[in-house]
Amino acid sequence: MGLNAEWRACTIALRMVPVVRNIPTMSEWGLIAFAAFVGIAGIWFLRRRQVAA
Repeated sequence: MGLNAEWRACTIALRMVPVVRNIPTMSEWGLIAFAAFVGIAGIWFLRRRQVAA
């Protein structure tokens, strides 16, 4: 008695489901606050430069 098994090509299809990850973005209020901060910092640096000159 022996094993009489037929060997056939077997393909397995794997479906890769893309994982959606949230990318942190700046809200409108955050963007307004950042622009205000950069503007104030720019004015401060310009005034500091004029006083030193």
